[in-house]
Formats: sequence, C-alpha cells, structure tokens
Amino acid sequence: MRQGDVVLDASAIVAYARNEPGVQVVANRLRSGGRVLVSAVNWAEAAGKLRQYGMSPVLVRHALAAADAEIVPFAEPDADAVARLTRPPLRPPERLPKPLVAASRSV
Repeated sequence: MRQGDVVLDASAIVAYARNEPGVQVVANRLRSGGRVLVSAVNWAEAAGKLRQYGMSPVLVRHALAAADAEIVPFAEPDADAVARLTRPPLRPPERLPKPLVAASRSV
C-alpha cells in the first residue's frame, strides 16, 4: 500500500451500491485521487450480499472499475498476517475445542 490508498471493505461497497448511510464517505474516498483497493475476500462478500438484495454485482463491479478500483488477491499468507493482527484472548483457553484437538493429532 501507498500513502493515499483507499481500501474498501464489503460494507462500504454495499453502502455505496445501495445508497445507504455512509455512501457519501465512500463517494468522497473514491474521488480522493488515491488508488482504490478491494480485497478479493471483501469483493466476494459484497457481491454475494448485493445478489441477496437483488442487485447485479456486475453493474457494481463496473462502477468500481470506473473509479479505477482494483480487486487484489487474498492468499494464505495474507490470512496469516490478518490473524496475527487480531488481539490474543485475555486469558488462554483451558483446552482446545475437540475438532482442533483431532485435527492437530492428524498433522
């Protein structure tokens, strides 16, 4: 990322597409002159939600393209980086949930 980049999450895309509260904030950011970035994960979530609302994700994608928005990949290392940003629990769990115990034994 660079100074001035704008990153849109799924809720911002949906608000923009549906003219919901916050639309003006998103519109101003789209006109800010910075690169507009959307992770593939956020685009998938937004597109699915827009379909639920009966909207065409294709039309919204064209609107984002008109704003020079770039859908950026989200790979396993990205997911690991995000997980590291999450705050640890206040206290460690006393034991792992059963599915995690079973999975750890098979590794």
